[in-house]
Amino acid sequence: MTVSNSITGPPNWVIEKDFLNDRTLDVSNMPIDPIAFRLLDGDGNVYFEGWVTKALVCKSEAEVAFEPLDSFKFSHGCTSMQYLENEEWKEL
Repeated sequence: MTVSNSITGPPNWVIEKDFLNDRTLDVSNMPIDPIAFRLLDGDGNVYFEGWVTKALVCKSEAEVAFEPLDSFKFSHGCTSMQYLENEEWKEL
């Protein structure tokens, strides 16, 4: 399973918690200036939580901001992505 998009250097995002398999993954290689995100299915069940570079979320190119969701939508059925902002989950 892909848990990060990085080959070398700091990744843009990483998965820390996999709720489908009830496990926490090693995130020793964290994104720069990270913020929390989570991936959900169509019923609102959280499948994954992780960290994403804040600049990635702020970019105007929508396809760049959805990199984590794009990586898990077909393989795991994730349909939405939320970011933690001011202690509230916000849909991207």
